[in-house]
Amino acid sequence: MTKLFNTKIGERDIELLTAIDRCPLTPAQLCKLSETFVSPFNDEANMRRRLRKLASAQLVQCFPYVIGGDGRSPRYYKLTRDGYRLLYGKNASLPKRRYFQAISPGHHHHTYSMAETIVHLCIKARENNCEVIQFARENSIKLRAEPFTLYPDSAFVIRRSDGRCFSFVLEYDNG
Repeated sequence: MTKLFNTKIGERDIELLTAIDRCPLTPAQLCKLSETFVSPFNDEANMRRRLRKLASAQLVQCFPYVIGGDGRSPRYYKLTRDGYRLLYGKNASLPKRRYFQAISPGHHHHTYSMAETIVHLCIKARENNCEVIQFARENSIKLRAEPFTLYPDSAFVIRRSDGRCFSFVLEYDNG
């Protein structure tokens, strides 16, 4: 039986949930990233209203960052189990439990910085008639180059308008 949500879910909501699945994002980051959506958000207040609706539908949840900012700490959004199932189907195997939990404070700067990088990358790709495809979120793939094993912060493919594809991995903090 399909779960009914207390709000209508549209194409733009799916784009929002997909973005949040890539990495935890703040409303400001999501508003910037929405430039790449079919129907972008006009302002951050509108984004916050939509995120509140998605939170009341129990598709996303928010947590405070423990990082400096202008005024109070920004909040970041993560998918709930229901949000994940909406994107990938009710029978999709769920990621590990920590995927749905708050980020430990020691990782806040790392996560925020990665989110900033991913948002910038997606916007610049779009501006240059490229598309970010096959995105793999943090620790979801394993690269092995004996004797080393690396779980990158993200991996993705950029497809140019001429169809050529280029694979990338990001490791933000590994020397």
